[in-house]
Amino acid sequence: MTVNSDHEKNKKDECKTDMHKLTNDIDMGRLELKKLLTKMGIDNIRFVMYIKTLDYPIPIGPSSNTQGDLEFIECRIDESLHKVADWYKITLVPIDQTGKFGYTHLYVTTLVSQINGGEILLKSAN
Repeated sequence: MTVNSDHEKNKKDECKTDMHKLTNDIDMGRLELKKLLTKMGIDNIRFVMYIKTLDYPIPIGPSSNTQGDLEFIECRIDESLHKVADWYKITLVPIDQTGKFGYTHLYVTTLVSQINGGEILLKSAN
């Protein structure tokens, strides 16, 4: 291995270790999540969570069905509306881009609470 590839491998291993520590730490805080996103990069972290499928309503009489089923899916951060650098809200977009799922916009504090509560799981993109 070259010096460059050794450095890359060590950096990846260090990031995986940090990810493991943080995802197993019940008291992850906002700063720890920000450090993880900064260190690993937003493209390298995935969030696994329940999202409702989009059911397009077909009006039948006075009511229509607009609620879909919950599915456990993998999401990534999308910065088209909210920038992570602003550290206010984060938009999670399903990896599955079939149009079956909508976006989820969360306040950072809500995201951290849901990670700590086990409602949202963190994983590496690799």
